[in-house]
Amino acid sequence: MTGIHAAARGPEHERERLRAVIEALPDALVILDGAGTVTDTNAAARLLFAPDTAGAIPGAAHADLRLRSLGDERFPPSARPAARALRGERVTGVEMVYPRPDGTRVVLLAAAVPLLEDGQVAGVLAVYQDITSLKEREQAQHEFLATASHDLRNPLTTARGLVQLLRRRLERDTTEPQKLRESLGTVERQLDRFGEMLATLLDVSRIQMGRLEIEREPVNLAALIAELVEQRQAVTPTHQLRFSLAGPHGDLPPDQTVVLAERTRILQVMDNLLGNAIKYSPNGGSINVRVTADASGVTVAVQDEGIGVPAAALPHLFDRFYRTEGARGRQLEGTGLGLYITRGIVEALGGRTGVFSTGEGRGTRVWFTLPPAPP
Repeated sequence: MTGIHAAARGPEHERERLRAVIEALPDALVILDGAGTVTDTNAAARLLFAPDTAGAIPGAAHADLRLRSLGDERFPPSARPAARALRGERVTGVEMVYPRPDGTRVVLLAAAVPLLEDGQVAGVLAVYQDITSLKEREQAQHEFLATASHDLRNPLTTARGLVQLLRRRLERDTTEPQKLRESLGTVERQLDRFGEMLATLLDVSRIQMGRLEIEREPVNLAALIAELVEQRQAVTPTHQLRFSLAGPHGDLPPDQTVVLAERTRILQVMDNLLGNAIKYSPNGGSINVRVTADASGVTVAVQDEGIGVPAAALPHLFDRFYRTEGARGRQLEGTGLGLYITRGIVEALGGRTGVFSTGEGRGTRVWFTLPPAPP
């Protein structure tokens, strides 16, 4: 009897399992009947289209769903994947935009296949994948490449022009020593800038491939960073840079902030953090650099009083090419690679990074922690 009972309930059990799988899928699934009416959706579809009942709930005409092209033009209902599948086509790889009622725009990758009964189209299965973050990363990468192309050409053009000028002057033998030194200094600065940009691109490539090489030696973080803060303050008159050192029970002896790291890489990390704190505090203000230590590691935090970071941007701040809307809107220079490289260096040293901000206009605190050097 047990076997007969299990066989009898088999199809129902399989339907329940299939339904559970469909509900758990991360992509939005919409099932239509032969007339293009929605008959079923999964959890992802209900979440994606929740604010917009038209065309996205059972009983609604799917053609009423508001969809647009990537160029923000109206997507004709007859050209949509679901409509084409109703005509017997198998459609894949169609990008479109869903403007949600709350004002946000979701970029979708759509596909649709006809559901056949007795050789006739009886319905359609439409699948929508949210690729918004992917398109944002692509856009950020395009912007970076355009910026990098421009920035790489500038120092080379300047250096090439100065070299040609110097050659003509030397041929005439009329160059004054002081002017010659100034011109050579300009060439050196432009070539240094070019070298820095190439080093940045190389670091990005090495981090991506997991091949960032770091030579480890004992480095006293407190002493190194205190010296760097003093040097940066001397050339940053619009900001007040402050350094502090504290342990879990008050004052912290500097020798307790020793880690195994590479001095030049630590300086690179701090240059990124201090440079960002200065750049994103265009009205000046205080920048506090605090070093703390306990049994778990040595932490360095840089706190500014600048433009801050919106909550939605915090999880992405260390992403490659990522820049906040506030930074782009204020036309602040940057490639979106500094914090990405910072995280790559810190993680290669066995550490971790983090960022905190209570919102726009309220400053930002960026920190990293490295494990202590063994005794």
